[in-house]
Amino acid sequence: MEQYNDQPKLYPSPGEAFAILALTFFLSILFVPFLRLVFGFDPQSKWSLFLTELFMIVPAVMLLRRRGYPLPLVLRLRPVSARVLALSVFIGLALAIIGDEIERLTHLILPLPNELESLFSSELLKDILTAGSIPEWILLIMTLVVIAGLFEEMLFRGMLQNALEERMDITRAVISTAIIFSLIHFNPYWVVPIAILGVFLGVLAWKSQSIFPSAIVHAVNNGLALVANNLSDEKTDMFLWNGHVHPLILLAAGVGLYYGMRLFYRFIEEDTEIPTLLNQPL
Repeated sequence: MEQYNDQPKLYPSPGEAFAILALTFFLSILFVPFLRLVFGFDPQSKWSLFLTELFMIVPAVMLLRRRGYPLPLVLRLRPVSARVLALSVFIGLALAIIGDEIERLTHLILPLPNELESLFSSELLKDILTAGSIPEWILLIMTLVVIAGLFEEMLFRGMLQNALEERMDITRAVISTAIIFSLIHFNPYWVVPIAILGVFLGVLAWKSQSIFPSAIVHAVNNGLALVANNLSDEKTDMFLWNGHVHPLILLAAGVGLYYGMRLFYRFIEEDTEIPTLLNQPL
């Protein structure tokens, strides 16, 4: 693990990371009208969403390379064992269930005026995230589950959190990254659940020194949201109780998350102690 410590010059400063992140999202916003003007893509189309997510990592990678930073180190592209990846799926399921209930409570505690309610309603995303065919399912899974899960983790739990960890303690670095990650989604109903999710993502990335566990958790969360968006109300109501996640399901998710995190810590420590190709320096 020495390769990840005491080498601050190998990482961008927090100011550099914030600048790169801001420029990345600014260029991603401009990329949408660019697709419309040059290629005629509808900004609300699934292809526009796919290409924008695909483009998101490009500016950051180019800037980091130009500055001479080692990308595998800065972006935390360190491999982990198969059992850690499998456990990450389990943790992702638990966090998705808990996050769904937190969002429901946020709607209950923080009611907005009707105008703002419609503005931030998930109904605005329902059409673009609705799959009407197998090709559309493949495109949406590639966009939201694979690409978004991996690239967003490279930017936040990789570049940004790494930069913050070099300047502050791990607790503040994880929480700061999680708050920025939640605010970047521009939805008041998602701030709390995404911030809580971001804290767990940050802990997973820090403990494993890899973004792959957090990318899987992120992907599972997005994947379940995509599936729920395409299910009828009758099918989703099977898991609800008075408009909330059924208490038994919520309890199971809480217990699963607790033991899942304990196992995650144990697996990472065991994998680190046993010399394998997985824990050799990049």
